[in-house]
Amino acid sequence: MKKNYFSTLFAALILFVAMPATAQVSVMSDLFGKWKFTATVTTTEAGAAYADKFKSECEVTIGKAESEYFMADIANFAGADYSMSVSGFNTSTYTIEINGPNSANYGIWEGYIAVANAAGEWPFSRWDVEGSVQYGMHMTVDPETKEITVPDFTIVSLDWQTYTPTVLATVTNAKMTVIELENKDTSNYPDLTGLWTWEGGLRTDTVSLQGFTVEFEQAGEGKDAWKATFAFGEYEPFTLDATFDGSMVTVPHDTIYFDKENGIRIGTRSSSTACAGSFTFSYNSKTSMSLYDYIYVRKDVYSGDTLKGGKIYQVFDGYI
Repeated sequence: MKKNYFSTLFAALILFVAMPATAQVSVMSDLFGKWKFTATVTTTEAGAAYADKFKSECEVTIGKAESEYFMADIANFAGADYSMSVSGFNTSTYTIEINGPNSANYGIWEGYIAVANAAGEWPFSRWDVEGSVQYGMHMTVDPETKEITVPDFTIVSLDWQTYTPTVLATVTNAKMTVIELENKDTSNYPDLTGLWTWEGGLRTDTVSLQGFTVEFEQAGEGKDAWKATFAFGEYEPFTLDATFDGSMVTVPHDTIYFDKENGIRIGTRSSSTACAGSFTFSYNSKTSMSLYDYIYVRKDVYSGDTLKGGKIYQVFDGYI
């Protein structure tokens, strides 16, 4: 919980204007705006009756999520009736993670018509993509041009009695290019200045990190750039660059070892070996921010001199 602060409670006024496509991508909200979706859509015999629903070219909107549990909503994707909600944005790989692309409607088109992986498999389980296992659709952003590359996928109808999908169309060469982006007015963003202290849950095998604090200091004229100084227990504090979009604080990090000799480091949820990731907080009020994703502390596991992974050492959730 924050110990001292200057508060502003008004939401940012956002206007649509054309912006250069070469502007930096540091948070998901940098992609808010209007986009042109293009793809090669091949309809199957089973999908012939739905051909007009599946768009090979259309305007897509990326904007603030209706639900506080997501980072953004993507509307009219390939002509869909319902939006897809973005679960996370990986600042190291510039990846938009849509872990549940078919949302609560069991499909993004009416009539239980859903997006699935390129193989046309049941979409409510793991998606196997080019040999890797993930959940849902992951899109990649070019940080220079902002072009979004969409992996090949299928559009399927769902038989909920047999849990069998029928492929209606295959979609390849899909991408989204900028039409215009939102202009951020940061003047009314809340002020993060001050010391924030972690409170909440902790799962651990070995207790040694007795919580943490984050101190925010404004790094520029606007309220979107910050310096964040983290202090975990008795370990040496470290300072990182942070970005704030008025609702979400993102703090990218590379390898951070608390104790190099004993292999104690910051890790990630999805990989036992990856050391780069981001701390992400959802702004609730002038005194509270929730951890949007857990903070994982791992202990290196070696086979000889080869790093094989990282055992989960501690997991922080809750809020600051």
